Amino acid sequence: MATEKQIGFIKGLFKQTGHPQKDILKERKIQDLTTKEASLVIERLLTLKPKKTKVKKTSGNLSKVRIHFDGGSSPNPGHGASAAVLIVNDKVVDSKSEYLGEQVTNNFAELMGMKLAFDIYKKHIKEYKDIPIYSDSTYAVGCVNGDYKKIKKNKEIIFDLKFEFSTMKTNLIHVLRENNAIADELVNKTRDEYLNEI
Repeated sequence: MATEKQIGFIKGLFKQTGHPQKDILKERKIQDLTTKEASLVIERLLTLKPKKTKVKKTSGNLSKVRIHFDGGSSPNPGHGASAAVLIVNDKVVDSKSEYLGEQVTNNFAELMGMKLAFDIYKKHIKEYKDIPIYSDSTYAVGCVNGDYKKIKKNKEIIFDLKFEFSTMKTNLIHVLRENNAIADELVNKTRDEYLNEI
């Protein structure tokens, strides 16, 4: 039978894509699927673009309360790090960063940056009510909103992020790299500090 995690993913993906369950499951219930069938359903749902996307491109005006995230490796693959920052009225209120290790790809680091952004969002959403999330990562945004249809790598973390995003009332907003500099700088600082210690 499908695991609880698979059932949660499938429910979240149906909610995110807006596609009727009967179109894919026919007359079956999610909990009646085998683990293999559940995996196939998840694969199919990941290729469907949401009918209503929560991903936007900024017009240049950034919200007064917002989260920025980024990730990167040097070289690629190489030493990787990710970071997320909560900004309120142009001041950093909270931040999280993490050194990810060696042989890390840029793509994986960016996804981990999104995970940190989601952690900050959940920590502060009751206080600020509305917190959009900004990034210059077309890969991370595309994997979560369905623009990237053929996902071959990082599937497990992408499943987790898609499910988390489906439960959140926020927008992912793509920005130019210069508008995401604060997160990029923290990524580089985190990686450099680790490398200087060893």
